[in-house]
This record gives sequence, structure tokens and C-alpha cells, in this order.
Amino acid sequence: MALCSKSWTDINIDLSTKKIKHCCKAQGEKYKTLSEIFINGSPGVIERRHQSKEGIKHPQCNHCWEHEAKSSLSYRDIHNDPTLDYSKTDDELISFIEIKFDNVCNLGCVYCWPWESSTIAKEKNIEPPFSKYNPNEVDIVINYVEKILSKPRQQVLNINMLGGEPTLSKGYHQFIERLIKTQSESTGIRIITTSNGNMSEQVVSRLFGYMEKTKWQWVWGFSGEATGKVFEQIRHGSSWQQWNKNLNRFAEHNRTASISFNPTVNLLSVKQLPNYLEHITKLKKSYSINPNFVLDPLELSIKKVPKSFKKYIDLAKKIFKDNCEFCTSQKQVFKWFETLEKTLGNENLSEHELQDYLNDLRSRKADFDVELLRSQTIDNI
Repeated sequence: MALCSKSWTDINIDLSTKKIKHCCKAQGEKYKTLSEIFINGSPGVIERRHQSKEGIKHPQCNHCWEHEAKSSLSYRDIHNDPTLDYSKTDDELISFIEIKFDNVCNLGCVYCWPWESSTIAKEKNIEPPFSKYNPNEVDIVINYVEKILSKPRQQVLNINMLGGEPTLSKGYHQFIERLIKTQSESTGIRIITTSNGNMSEQVVSRLFGYMEKTKWQWVWGFSGEATGKVFEQIRHGSSWQQWNKNLNRFAEHNRTASISFNPTVNLLSVKQLPNYLEHITKLKKSYSINPNFVLDPLELSIKKVPKSFKKYIDLAKKIFKDNCEFCTSQKQVFKWFETLEKTLGNENLSEHELQDYLNDLRSRKADFDVELLRSQTIDNI
């Protein structure tokens, strides 16, 4: 069993639920009071690293073990780094820190949850709709980041900001503004903002101001996995026009190092995958694709996608292969295609359950087009 590098390279911090994970798919460890030591030295991850070296499957990684048992491939196959030097200290190996502050979000995506989106929490009458973070813990995370950066490093430190919609979170701006005060001249920081792409003009102006104060690499993430009206329905509340306007503005800014596309393919978007990839590969700037897929909610899982839809993945793969010269994550994307093909059609689609799921969404969302989304599950080629 090959080691998975995520146990050593990644830290995923959720300040709203008080959990630390090492890999976004791993099971998190709860804390009461955050400390710098716990961030990268929690009991669970220390045990996990030791057991991984012994070839033992640690329970924190059950997501991948279960997925591999059913389809032979998993998330770790897409994202593992086999070149990692395990002789270095744990802090030296950290190359990726992901931070979620809260669930503040202006969209209600069809496969999302209340704890990820305040819009969905409001739709479901959950009180309070907004999750909270402790501002003091934001400072503790910054202290840890500064400690890492104070030591010689060969690799850039990637800091990924999640939501909700991170650019709407006060915690996001607290983090950026304080880090600018102490690290504005650093060239070893890459800030990745995983956004839904529907930022307002006021927010965009503020973000541009941050970029112009630093020597950091800035990567702007744009979530989405479809185009046009289907995009707007899957990511309910979004504007395809605004998404593209913002994409072009950030791509053209001289402080933007790269664009990161973050598709989360699901039952309703596989048919759109060729259109989506044809659209984003037109970008003539360095970009990466950091792909994912939906297994839960079960009604939208890619396991439910009809086997005949493999032709859409084949077409998407060809489009990408023919137009991927600006993509920096080609190997990862082709692994993703392989995983999609092996997972697709492993479970039967229940038309009744899907219809109930979409009808429930329509009862809570104004202008929700069930018919348009149902058409995305019909093979008409």
C-alpha cells in the first residue's frame, strides 16, 4: 500500500466546527481551544502517519478505503505526491493549508448543505443560519503560518480559503489584512481563494487592493461544472454572465498568477462536462483544474449516472487533451477522468428518488427549473 502524502502535506482547518483534518476527505479531529501544536501535531494525525508507514489503513482515511474497495480508485490516487521526502520534519513538509471560516454564502447549490451555505440554511429555516468562528483562532492560525515561513523552505506555502463564499466572510479579510502587515514582501506565499465566482463589484475592488499590496502569488478559484442556464440552476442564485466577467477580470490582472477551476461533477452535470471543458480551456493563461465529484447526496452521486454517459466523459477527455497546453494539472485531470469512468454507473438511478429530491429543491427555491435539470439525466445522443 503506497503512502498517501496528504497526511504530511495538508492541513484543513474548519474554524466554524472546531475541527482539524489532514486531507479534505479525512475524518476531522475536534478541539476545544485551538493551539499551534494541535494544528499539525494532533494525536490522530501523529498516529495516522506512523500507521501509514507500517502499511496500516488508518480510520481517518475511510473515505478512500471504502471507495477503493468498490471502484479500485479514490481521491488519494488523484492527489497523492509520490516524490515527497519523508526524512524532513512535519512542519517542513506542509505545503497546503486550507481554512474555512464560516458558511456565509450567496448561493444555494443543489448538492450543498446548510453548514456549507447560509443561503441553504435560510431556505431550510435553520436557526441560526450562520456558523461562527473565533477571531482569536484566526490569529493563532496566522501565528502558525508565520512560524512556518520564518524557517528556510524550498516550496511555496499554499493557503486555500474556503467557504461558504470566503470573500464574503469577515474572517477571510481579517486573515488577509493581518498577514499583509507582516508578510507583504514574502515571495513564498500562494493565496488561493476558492470562490463561487459571483463576487460583487465592491468585493472585487477590495480584492484587487490586496493584490497590489503584496509580492504573493494570487490564485483565484472559480467553482462550477456546467455552462449557461444549467450552471445557474445547479449553482442556484448564480449568474453565468457575472461568473465569466469576473473570470476575465482576474485572469487579466497582472498580480494573478493562475486561475483554479474547481468542478464538482454530479449526476446533473456529466452531460455538460464537454461544454464546460471546451469553455474553460479557451483561457489563454496558466490555470489548474482541481476536480472533485459528488457521492453525497446519494440522489446526485456520480454512481447513479447511466453507463451510456461514458461517451460524454470520453468527449470531455478529448476536448481537454486537444486544448490543455495552459493547464498545469494535466496528470491530475486525467486521473480524475479515469476515476469518473470507473465510478459512473455503479448504482442504479431511481427516477422517483431523483424527482422527489428536485421537487424538494423547487419548494424552497424561486425560479428553480426542475425540467431543465431532469433533461440533463436523459441520453439523447
